[in-house]
Amino acid sequence: MMIRIDTGGRLHTYFPDKSFATVSRGTSLTTKIPSSDYRPDIDGLRAVAVLLVVFYHFDPDLVTGGFIGVDMFFVISGYLITGIIVKGIQAGNFSLVDFYVRRCRRILPTLFTMLVVIFGLGWVVLLPDEFRDLGKETLAGVLFSENMLLAKEAGYFDVEAVRKPLLHLWSLAIEEQFYLFWPLTLLLAHRFRIKLPTVSFALMRLSFIFGAYYALTHSVAAFYLLPSRFWEILSGACLFHMESRLPNTIRGRTYQNAKAFVALIIILGVSLLFRTFIIFEDAIISLSWLSLIWASFSCLAAILLISAGQNAWINRRILSSPPLVFIGRISYPLYLWHWPLLSIAYIMGDEKPVLVARLSIVLLSFLLAWLTFRFIEQPVRNPSSPFFRARFVGISATAAAVVISTLGYCAFSQTGFLGTSLGANTLQFDDIDQASIQPLLDREWWKKNQLKDTLCEKSFWKPDHADPPICRLTDLSPRVMLLGDSHVNHLIPGLISVNDATFSHIVEVSNYDKEFVENAISDKNIRYVIISLYNKHFINLEEVTSRFLYKNLLQNIELLEKAGKQIIFFIDIPTLDVNPLRCLNVRRFSLTSRDRMLCARSLTEVLAEQVTMRRMITDLAKQNPKMKVFDPTPAMCDKNYCYAIRDKKMLYRDSDHLSVDGSIFVARAFMASMKK
Repeated sequence: MMIRIDTGGRLHTYFPDKSFATVSRGTSLTTKIPSSDYRPDIDGLRAVAVLLVVFYHFDPDLVTGGFIGVDMFFVISGYLITGIIVKGIQAGNFSLVDFYVRRCRRILPTLFTMLVVIFGLGWVVLLPDEFRDLGKETLAGVLFSENMLLAKEAGYFDVEAVRKPLLHLWSLAIEEQFYLFWPLTLLLAHRFRIKLPTVSFALMRLSFIFGAYYALTHSVAAFYLLPSRFWEILSGACLFHMESRLPNTIRGRTYQNAKAFVALIIILGVSLLFRTFIIFEDAIISLSWLSLIWASFSCLAAILLISAGQNAWINRRILSSPPLVFIGRISYPLYLWHWPLLSIAYIMGDEKPVLVARLSIVLLSFLLAWLTFRFIEQPVRNPSSPFFRARFVGISATAAAVVISTLGYCAFSQTGFLGTSLGANTLQFDDIDQASIQPLLDREWWKKNQLKDTLCEKSFWKPDHADPPICRLTDLSPRVMLLGDSHVNHLIPGLISVNDATFSHIVEVSNYDKEFVENAISDKNIRYVIISLYNKHFINLEEVTSRFLYKNLLQNIELLEKAGKQIIFFIDIPTLDVNPLRCLNVRRFSLTSRDRMLCARSLTEVLAEQVTMRRMITDLAKQNPKMKVFDPTPAMCDKNYCYAIRDKKMLYRDSDHLSVDGSIFVARAFMASMKK
């Protein structure tokens, strides 16, 4: 998944600065910059950054830390935009209106073109719930609030990052928020005679400190929001202020070559060795400090390369080479096009596209980037073009924003002619109940009905100092506490459905919190504690972390048993390993063929995956003989295979979580075992 910073799904994209090719070439601006100030090496640095991200999205195992391109571009943006603003202020001819018009001219035509094309493509190929999500992202993209949307939505049951075609606009949102905030800040500082470098350095330090703290308390929000990312942009601003103050003795070619060489080593090391330092696969957002350290290194590399200038051989010969300069000039449209196309290809196949498909998409992205640059960006930015006029920019930008926002709203609200996609559902297999498929196709159902409720949110069960994504309370006097992660949450619909006097009265917060355990100990109504954890945690844990998890579980089980609670440890369900949509013919357009056997996995393979988990649970049971263990495998598997479809019901809603029908199926098997 993606943090995956996967993600996310879940989570590693960037947005190139969008204004500097025109600025550096001295086009008609309020702040005149002579052509001699043009830095081809900065275009080359843009190319390096965008290629890192494209290669990362092409295959995360190829460039494991390629997402650092976002940090590098934040530095470039801060450096060049601050230069434009400060030089204009010092010359006395800086205009906010002119600044914003030029940002609109640079950003909006390409962005709006991409949004319309991807919306149309989504209308044709996506399923209704996927199209609804695209509408929500489209609306957020127009409003430059994608980062806020992602910070709010991220969680266990959110759609994985690779299934969000417009996820990459989070960094564009940060840049736009920076554009709105920074010129006003510098103008006010100048008005009150506060030194501009002082403002930049002070805010950079404050943002870094805030980001470090916020990453520990709200890691997802810290990853996506401007206040905790602002220091990266301001590091470029501070570089601009510092350049004129550096003594001539450290501007020699040898010194600059050394800086560029060190920067190159940092970029190669950070981009290629990142996963070596990860304990949980695709867990960058949760590893807050590691993410902060990585961002610091990548920002340092960008600062070193920019400050090295044309005196450095790497800048002069490599970054300033025509191929990299060309890629740098089309980096903005390249970034905008490549991710939505890869994402939609993933969605259409319900799996990672094959190598040939991904390679074709990347090549198509380069072609679309050049076409967009040549026939949209350049005409709009040409001073002799009628499209260049400020009035035309304002009217056309407003009209386009209204139209695209309306399209996004219609899709999100599922209203109007374009409110529902053409993705009609037709089932290929007649042994599957149609009603069983609908919750699978409607990803919003689980969020609305199973994640949290107001009753639990306001109760003493929710720890005061935590903000867990899941909180359920089915009775004011629950008899059963569910402890674990999303793989205990998906048991709730089934336990409720059995309508048992004990097991249908539940409290669950998917946050392994000591205070939560203490509440269960003190509540005499709680008779049972059901524990379940995702098997992948056990597979991916390193030895030290595995021992910590075992120790933590053992300690809590002993505390709960001393309080008279009956512990029941649910062994995790078999992992399906593919999106269950692959089992069915539910897409009008698909990049993969449907295979009935995708709905079954070898029992031997499943048991091999669960060796570590089963061994740990066995050891816990030996330490606590009163603890009961329930294994759903016999109910879901025969002697050879484990099945995703039983009794004409789809048991999975994704590759490793139970659907509502699956939850009911497992709950009935559990209740039958309790009666033995």
